[in-house]
Amino acid sequence: MNISNSKPIRVLQVFNGLARGGAETIIMNLYRNIDRDKVQFDFIVHTKDRYVYDDEVEALGGRIFRFSKIDDIGIRGYIEQWNNFWKQHKEYHIIHGHLRSIAIFYLLTAKKNGVYTIIHSHNNSSGKGIKAIIKNMLQFPLRYIADYYFACSKQAGYWLFGKRIVNGNNFAVLNNAVDVDKFTFSDDMRNLIRHQMKISEGVKAFVHVGNFRKQKNHVLLIEIFARLHAKMPQSRLFLAGSGELENTIHELVQKKGLEEKVIFLGECKNIDELLQAMDYFLFPSLYEGLPVSVIEAQASGLPIFCSDTITRDVAITDLVHFLPLDNLDAWEKVVLKELSEDKRNRRIYKAEVANAGYDIRKNAMYLQQFYQGIYEKVLIKESLL
Repeated sequence: MNISNSKPIRVLQVFNGLARGGAETIIMNLYRNIDRDKVQFDFIVHTKDRYVYDDEVEALGGRIFRFSKIDDIGIRGYIEQWNNFWKQHKEYHIIHGHLRSIAIFYLLTAKKNGVYTIIHSHNNSSGKGIKAIIKNMLQFPLRYIADYYFACSKQAGYWLFGKRIVNGNNFAVLNNAVDVDKFTFSDDMRNLIRHQMKISEGVKAFVHVGNFRKQKNHVLLIEIFARLHAKMPQSRLFLAGSGELENTIHELVQKKGLEEKVIFLGECKNIDELLQAMDYFLFPSLYEGLPVSVIEAQASGLPIFCSDTITRDVAITDLVHFLPLDNLDAWEKVVLKELSEDKRNRRIYKAEVANAGYDIRKNAMYLQQFYQGIYEKVLIKESLL
């Protein structure tokens, strides 16, 4: 069935907010590269606050609907909120959910209203503690509810959906792809950005990209950098992100006397430019699905030191070093060895990243055709009524 002459298919993407988190960045990468005359994204968010991607979404033609959080209005109120939305918005036939813990509520209301449902696994853990146990209980039924299942890796798929789904026909790995051209290293860009950031010649610049949440393990990150800085006084650590634990990390930095050595950048729109100016990427997360920031760092040619809790699938080049979270000595030894060898004229990794399946244009085309395939089913159903 030919749908090329129809209006754009409008797909609902569900998030907490449009900050520069991993899942949000992935969807924005895809959004920029789909044919928006054929597929348009709209967003359900659970915040009144505006974040870094809000303006861009609206500039690209997307709509943002602001929902109340389930904690504020209760389960009954939350479900009623969704039912009212479906009554008012018959134009939606596909919902793509990125919020796991409350997905059971919005997916069920979507199915009741004849909307095709997709749930996307961006992680491989809910963390620890009572909240994590409750999340896992709420997430388990998703494998029996959704119509289609995406994950950033098979490991993330197994964790959320189980083997039956991952080995079935309605599951796909959607790579956390990047714009390889945008992230390709340039000496001219590096010199320009370092000049703008006032990074002196000879300074070794470490960077971490990630919001200030427990999962990202900023406490250990500061401990690692403190050790490195003791051996390399000319080093600096740049932190890109925002979040609930930012003040806590500020206090830790002050306690260690590193106020002038650790630079808090806040939310950064131009991560591609930032990475050009850096020398090394530190990423000691407690858990991840398949972090897009590590793909971005590889595309820019940065050596990466990350925790061994992260899937080995993220190592699509020879740039990634996996290190144990419980061994600070290992982090110090491996990073200092890399620095002492200083063997790397920063080379171009564009082809390796693209050939590994992480070229955003190919992934955007896949997703566009996937949505179009679902919409064809909608048209067939409607023609039979």
